[in-house]
Amino acid sequence: MSKKILLISTLLCCILLAGVISAFAGGGVALAENSNVSIDIVNDSSFTAYGDAFALVTDNNVYVVKDSTVHKYTEEAQFTVLDMAMNSKYLVLLVTDDSGKNLYVYSYDNGGIKKIQLENPNVYPEEIVALYNDNESIFAMDSNKVYKIDVDSSSTLWSTFISKNPLYTQISDMAILDEDVLYFILDGDIYSTSSKNFTQDDLSSFLKLEGAYTDLVISGGKLILLDSSKAYVYDDASNSVSELLTSGIGEKSSLSATYISSSNTNYVYIKSDLPSLNMYEFTGTALNYYNTFDRTIYSHPSSYDIVKMYKIDSETTVFSSPRHLQKLATLSSGDYVMLLNEVGEYYYVYFAKEGKDVKLGYIRKDSAITLCPASTECEIGAYAQALHPDTAVYKYPFVGDGFNSTGSEAIAYLSIYDQLVVIDNVGQDGEYNWGWYKIQYLDKNDNIVEGYVKEKDVSPYTVLTPPDISKTVKVSSKKLGEYVKVYALPQEDAKLIAELKEGTPIDLHEKYDKNSEWTAVIYNDMIAYVKTENIQPGGLTSWQLALAITIPIVVVAIMVTVIILVTVKKRKYLSRM
Repeated sequence: MSKKILLISTLLCCILLAGVISAFAGGGVALAENSNVSIDIVNDSSFTAYGDAFALVTDNNVYVVKDSTVHKYTEEAQFTVLDMAMNSKYLVLLVTDDSGKNLYVYSYDNGGIKKIQLENPNVYPEEIVALYNDNESIFAMDSNKVYKIDVDSSSTLWSTFISKNPLYTQISDMAILDEDVLYFILDGDIYSTSSKNFTQDDLSSFLKLEGAYTDLVISGGKLILLDSSKAYVYDDASNSVSELLTSGIGEKSSLSATYISSSNTNYVYIKSDLPSLNMYEFTGTALNYYNTFDRTIYSHPSSYDIVKMYKIDSETTVFSSPRHLQKLATLSSGDYVMLLNEVGEYYYVYFAKEGKDVKLGYIRKDSAITLCPASTECEIGAYAQALHPDTAVYKYPFVGDGFNSTGSEAIAYLSIYDQLVVIDNVGQDGEYNWGWYKIQYLDKNDNIVEGYVKEKDVSPYTVLTPPDISKTVKVSSKKLGEYVKVYALPQEDAKLIAELKEGTPIDLHEKYDKNSEWTAVIYNDMIAYVKTENIQPGGLTSWQLALAITIPIVVVAIMVTVIILVTVKKRKYLSRM
């Protein structure tokens, strides 16, 4: 019986292992941050982008990634994507399915993806050879004309040309510049023409750039091209191309471009055959790496080194990670963030943006931000106490949420009798403050605990219980004229409460123990701490002892001086006799 069980267990393990291996062998899985949806980015995946959103199609699944959320729509029937384009509201696919060539049209927003029926008698999907989107619109090209596609209507962008050349139906991609110049790929070569010359039949009159190009797009007013191994930018002045990228490009690579008006920035997306989807900032002469969407599961920091409040000076994008393309939020001028860590070219931050479930993310280090220092002199005073039983003390000045649910977990709970030492208010900018206090206190084991409490959960400290003892002692310095320091907690780097003169009386809060390093005292009705070596439990203080020793010596010296003077005078008197 045991052998059968062992055999069955082994078989099940082999099946599970084979399943895991096949899952990884089948292509990369891009796991979206903060989403249970995974996206298979394989070599045959198709994609396009608009603004800070992008769409990707794998098998019969349509994905739109926008504002840190992955939306998914699954078609019942299988189809093959020939081309795709999107604007701020709609995604259009040119596909072939069981019925032939068709257009699939979807609307998308933060609520998800919906398929809609394109009812336009002027659009004939079977004739369309390529789609394209610029900053606002979606265009379709057939063998005779270019359409501007609207969901409810369409209009002819350029005049019709009637071609007798069947090669036009083999156009693989197109791009439009300023609604006047058209670029398209035909058998790997790049052609361009203006609307004025669009009626010409003879290909030899077109601007031609020979090569083996597979994709093209307009970004920043310039034409960017892909072949099987490199990315290029076309210079129309010299009618030549120069290399932009020489790695991460493959036969199945494709690209898209988008312009973000708020930052006046052009971005280029390149889907490589690694597989991954990379985003670059296009400067006009270079593609600077920006973000990646791939199978990497990013590990966010679990402990924070900075914890300081900053003010946003100009519009700033919060990303889901230093690698992934998802945007979590757009912070406006005047918003505030808590910087937590430096991560490469990014800061890991907590941001206080209403209406956002996820409030942990990344901003670029070159973002315009200004430090808002904490105020060490808070209105609440040097001491505070909890307003409610079981008031939480947090590890950091925000409640745990976002990627790391334990990023600011409660590390302790306070009673209303605990005396808290207020260090600062975390951050302040004029009348605005973060709404938290950084505090320290002694726990039941006399360990110093440091953390953060919500400003609304605490109040100025009031004495709720009398001191344990009421014996009065005097403070005594080790050096004459030196002041005795009184601390909020029993450590020398704790908050300094007062500096007392030699001999100042003070009440004990606990029994005096000469072997203890610190002694708890009552100062201004609060518990404070003085070095035990500076406590004089009885007898004379060092100042009093000094006087006790000095005064007799002075008296004796005076008496001796008087005796000497009297003796001298007496001798002088006798000598005159």
